[in-house]
Amino acid sequence: MNKLDKDFTELIKQMTYNQNGAEYAWYFRESEKAFEQGLFLLSVCGALIGIEASLRGLIKLFDNIDYDDDKSIKKPKLNKKTLKKIHGYGLNIEVLCFPDDNYSQFMRNNNHTITIIDLRNELAHGNLFNYLESHDIQKPDQVPIKVFNPTFLKGLNQQLLEIQLKWANEINRFNKERRENAEHR
Repeated sequence: MNKLDKDFTELIKQMTYNQNGAEYAWYFRESEKAFEQGLFLLSVCGALIGIEASLRGLIKLFDNIDYDDDKSIKKPKLNKKTLKKIHGYGLNIEVLCFPDDNYSQFMRNNNHTITIIDLRNELAHGNLFNYLESHDIQKPDQVPIKVFNPTFLKGLNQQLLEIQLKWANEINRFNKERRENAEHR
């Protein structure tokens, strides 16, 4: 069992249930298992779904919203508005940033985004164009073709696994702090 596997196993024991009765940590766990089996597209999607589900669960908890009872309420997505709302609750959303993201620019500039939001939007809408690779064909009169192979996502997937672990730990830190504050009242 590797360190990441041990961390996830411990994390699943600690995580609280979201408001829909399912532990969003299981999305993270399945994402890790898919990665180990070389199912990179599935792993990336699982991580993104888990992060989005955790955001939705947190907003539902704090805003006391029942999406099941009121179908007219639009469920929050992994986007800038949702991340800023979560930040306002006291969670450190900077842990959701990829290494090349500019977090301070993201927080100040309405037009600036971060990788995790772009990745979610691209994959949720089936846009794999940014993950194509050009291949030259042997005939000189042929233009190169572009193909998608899920292995092209491996490096990005490794980074996302680290981010999802940081995010899950941030949720646990936040929940622990909330419980301790409630006990001292």
